[in-house]
Amino acid sequence: MKRCCIILTVILFLAVGAGCSGNRTKDDAAISSSVIREEITEWPHNPYTDVIIQPESGTPDYALFQESKFYAVFLKDITREEGERYVEELIDNGYCRIAGVNETTASSTLLQKDGVYLNISVAEQELGIYIALEAE
Repeated sequence: MKRCCIILTVILFLAVGAGCSGNRTKDDAAISSSVIREEITEWPHNPYTDVIIQPESGTPDYALFQESKFYAVFLKDITREEGERYVEELIDNGYCRIAGVNETTASSTLLQKDGVYLNISVAEQELGIYIALEAE
């Protein structure tokens, strides 16, 4: 159930990021089919993850990404408290909280700083970090 909540949060953010303007095109279906899932065992280093701090807790589990669009990394073996502490650490490093939802079993926080947009989803034993970079 928690993983479903985190994945749904990422899907919602993808939909918002893709521009849900009501003017849907035939390419919209291609967006979801071109998302790649990759199993990972260590923190990935790429243009997306290099602009954020690495969480001190948790074990990298898998990543979802779409070339030149977004990168989402998911960690397991992390408490909700450790995940919430990571959100606060990002805020301490200059990210501004744009929006957030805090439920009994999970929370989701949208952050922004210098053209970097993050959606951090926190649940017991899981942390999802969605990273989108503003087009230059």
